[in-house]
Amino acid sequence: MRHWSFLRIFAANSRMMLCIQTNRDELRPKVVRTAMEMFMTAGFDSVRMDDIASRLSVSKRTLYEMFVSKEDLLIECIHLHQEIINGKIRENLANNDDVLSSILCFLEVTIKEFDSIRKLLMSSCSEKIKADAEAHVNEIREQTYRSLALGMEQGMFRNDIDIDILLQEFQFMGKLVADQGDVDRERFERLVNSTHMVLLRGIATVKGLEQIDEYLLKHNNRQ
Repeated sequence: MRHWSFLRIFAANSRMMLCIQTNRDELRPKVVRTAMEMFMTAGFDSVRMDDIASRLSVSKRTLYEMFVSKEDLLIECIHLHQEIINGKIRENLANNDDVLSSILCFLEVTIKEFDSIRKLLMSSCSEKIKADAEAHVNEIREQTYRSLALGMEQGMFRNDIDIDILLQEFQFMGKLVADQGDVDRERFERLVNSTHMVLLRGIATVKGLEQIDEYLLKHNNRQ
């Protein structure tokens, strides 16, 4: 009898633990999205785990059972934000199958998301965050290399360019923009147009230049 009672209790506890785990698995993406929105609005340092728990009507303990620290939660927020950006770029590529369109779309999305990205990463300079950001930079570098090579094949870019040197120039210009510090979106857009867009025009063929001019015309008409 005692043996069967123990088995029933064990089975009931197992079902309860499974239910708790299922609920947390469903809650996790909601926590990440809510935290991302709060970090973007107020900045990483200004948002406490208590604030996130209160917004979601859960206990702070529940959050720490899912995330070791606020920085671990931030890393997942960064990944989610990047997925959102990539989704917007993929949506653009569904209607434009040439590589130059994807590069121009990437610049446009970056400009539009500039304020939210800045607030998301504001004052977040731990080694863990830096390592995660470095991995993302390397991923972008590889994607950019493939895009530039494909652009040459499609006749959008000149075929006499050295992609490795070109990537270094893009990185230098990116650092130049980043080093400007806390600038508003309008200033950020001018910086991008004065750096990355000038470089793109410099390596573009006549076909590529026509497309860049068409993009800029549409973009300016939307302002």
